[in-house]
Amino acid sequence: MSEARWRETSVLACSLPVEEVAHEKMVSCREGRKDMPGRRAEYTTEVIGNVICLVDLDKAESITNDAVHVIEDLHKRFGDLSGYRVIYRDTAGTWDELAVMENRFQGLKSVNERSQAAAVAKVAQQVSEEAPHPQDSYRTG
Repeated sequence: MSEARWRETSVLACSLPVEEVAHEKMVSCREGRKDMPGRRAEYTTEVIGNVICLVDLDKAESITNDAVHVIEDLHKRFGDLSGYRVIYRDTAGTWDELAVMENRFQGLKSVNERSQAAAVAKVAQQVSEEAPHPQDSYRTG
């Protein structure tokens, strides 16, 4: 089953279906704040498994400098982010991670990869290394 591919350029979250693509969504977000109209980060979003991949479009504020609001936008769009890792490609072409805890931006984590596939694989491996191993679990009762 495929899910719709969406492109969003929004002030109040207007979404338009662009085309059908299996297992991904593309989004471009620019949501103006009253105190900084037009200065928000603009980026595309692709979801690969449990990894949200952002690409900075280098048009206004960078993802790095607008990270708090980027995570707020993602939380509004996807709901609870606890099941996701969020990575981004900066304007220099390097993939790194936006650390999220309780749906809030916590800081930047180095992934330091140049390709999206390598960055997703690295983050996915970190997730599997952090997950409990079957030999670590036991039943009681």
